Amino acid sequence: ELGLWDWDVPSGRATFSPVWGRMLGYTVDELPSSISTWESLVHADDWRDIRASLEPHLRGIVDAYRAEYRLKHKRGHWVWVLAAGRVLDRSETGAPLRMVGIHQDISQRKAMEESLLQLATSDPLTGLWNRRHFVEVVRSELGRVRRNQSPAGLLLLDLDFFKRVNATHGHAAGDEVLRHFTATVSAQLREADVFARLGGEEFAILLPCIDSLGALRVAERVRRVV
Repeated sequence: ELGLWDWDVPSGRATFSPVWGRMLGYTVDELPSSISTWESLVHADDWRDIRASLEPHLRGIVDAYRAEYRLKHKRGHWVWVLAAGRVLDRSETGAPLRMVGIHQDISQRKAMEESLLQLATSDPLTGLWNRRHFVEVVRSELGRVRRNQSPAGLLLLDLDFFKRVNATHGHAAGDEVLRHFTATVSAQLREADVFARLGGEEFAILLPCIDSLGALRVAERVRRVV
């Protein structure tokens, strides 16, 4: 199930195989024979990765082009593809004349990678970052603080007497308390703040770009709403 594409570089004319179109919900008749057809479907956030591989190949610096990015399906969702290609013809000066390649749908693989990453970096009960990922983020933030001499705050939170909830009402009730606590605290934080569950009833919050007075205000606000 490989989609084929053939690009006449100087004119911008490009043709796409039926499989290429079918990956995105189109028939070949619906795809104008132009490189702009492809360009209009590329996710805006993926252009940097595409150019990093495509432009050096067009200039003859590297032997082949290879990139992973998203294309928009006719129904509106995004399809991850692996693209690979090569310039077959060049002019006497080395300018690219004709390039051909393939597209392969890798959406399932990308979904699996995302799922594995989620499992490796987050707490399954609350959805917060886990201890391992949080420590990595804190180390990175410490580097930024030292380089830029900018402040940051770190809050450590512990739910007093939480074990009584589990002992009295059961672990299902305790889990619900932790989820409710997570939502309550998250509503008080900025988008840039990093909230993590370190384990059990222990939590932490990294507050980038905030002085000690600001961190104290956040801590008091969190304590009050909890």
